[in-house]
Amino acid sequence: MRTFINPNGTKQHKRMVNQQLIDYCKSQLKSGYSPQTIRTALQNAGYPSQDIDDALAASGGKHITSSLLFLLILTLLVIAIGIFIALKAAQSPPADLTPAITIFNPEVAPGTELVLSVTITNTVDTQASGTLDVRLSGPLSSLGSTESFSLREQTTVPITIRLPADATPGTYDAEATITYGPLHKTTRAPFTVTTQEEAATPVATETLEETPLLEAERIQQTCPVSCDDLNFCTQDSCQGGVCVNTPITPCCGNRECEPGENEQTCGIDCSETTTPGQLRAQAEQQAPIDINQAIRTCHSLGQQNYVDICLSDISQLGNNKQACKDILETEIRDGCYIQFAFQTDFHACAEITSDAMRYNCEQIIRSNTYAPAG
Repeated sequence: MRTFINPNGTKQHKRMVNQQLIDYCKSQLKSGYSPQTIRTALQNAGYPSQDIDDALAASGGKHITSSLLFLLILTLLVIAIGIFIALKAAQSPPADLTPAITIFNPEVAPGTELVLSVTITNTVDTQASGTLDVRLSGPLSSLGSTESFSLREQTTVPITIRLPADATPGTYDAEATITYGPLHKTTRAPFTVTTQEEAATPVATETLEETPLLEAERIQQTCPVSCDDLNFCTQDSCQGGVCVNTPITPCCGNRECEPGENEQTCGIDCSETTTPGQLRAQAEQQAPIDINQAIRTCHSLGQQNYVDICLSDISQLGNNKQACKDILETEIRDGCYIQFAFQTDFHACAEITSDAMRYNCEQIIRSNTYAPAG
């Protein structure tokens, strides 16, 4: 410690810095060591903190406090997380949705209901949601319905539109437009409004009892939110308004040939040469010849969404509704059965789970069991 006399006569004490300590700090800084590392080493050697601070300051090294170091690490961590999220978002491919219309009564009389469904298929394995707008053409353009949808692979939306009693007979189009994000896709299907006939006496049925559409829609919304946890190794269901995700063991389709799986029961996991597309093509070829073998081939796909779509396809190719009962996804299974109702297999209606879809199925039956007046 040295004492200096200022020009005004006052004394000033100035701390002397250990030159050897300054030289040591300079040499360590040049060698690439951080000020914090040098500080820690000198503290461990017994040097006072004030001498270390003075030496570091004189040698050009700045002391980084623990709080500043914590903020620096935290900032780097936030940046890393942001980059990770951005990369994950960039890796997720955009959905590619395709709508298709099925009209169950292509000839409809004025004052009755046009019954149809729109099946939306996603060709990319990613979750998607949007809105579906169905409109009729020509003088009936004011009629339509707008629904929301959410899917990963495929979903079917039932639509019922009542025509006015004075609808002009002729050929019209039902136009379905799906909107998801910035994209729009449209498809059309024709139907005919026939000449008004006198109401016919319906054939007596003991098993059919009309369910009001509004009531059916209310019931259908008991579990409005999808329980899909995006893990095909769980069986997802809604029980009493609560989502239940039950693990599936072994899980065919997880790219692991697990105990209980083999090339026959799970070709996608236990075979290096067979692709899911090849398995689906094989099942489609088997369907008209041996529906049971085709069903087994579909099950070997493993991932339940692929299995369900495969079963729905082979049921039509094999003209056999047996494959429908193995479909786990409710909307795909109901859509599978209602196709057979359209082919006049009215027993299929009893297998449909959705009240709204079953109502549509019953409408198809009525349009085929009413004897036209003549």
